[in-house]
Amino acid sequence: IDPTQVAAPTAANVFVEGRVTTADGGGILGALVTVTKAVTGEARSIRTNAMGYFRVEDLEVGEIYLVTVSHKRYRVGGTKIGPQ
Repeated sequence: IDPTQVAAPTAANVFVEGRVTTADGGGILGALVTVTKAVTGEARSIRTNAMGYFRVEDLEVGEIYLVTVSHKRYRVGGTKIGPQ
């Protein structure tokens, strides 16, 4: 997983977006990306598009999230994303 952009803290909600790829850089269609708020366990999920891109919006500023990816044909890891 490559979270390509994490919006900087502002008064508004933020988003996380990225691309799920194979080892050779090809996008993975239909991977399930789950963003879980570390403190509450509240989770939101979305599937990647044909090029492997995803975007999860309306996340709370200043929180830490765990981003996990699953797909029936690939083994992938997780990435922790939080304020910088």
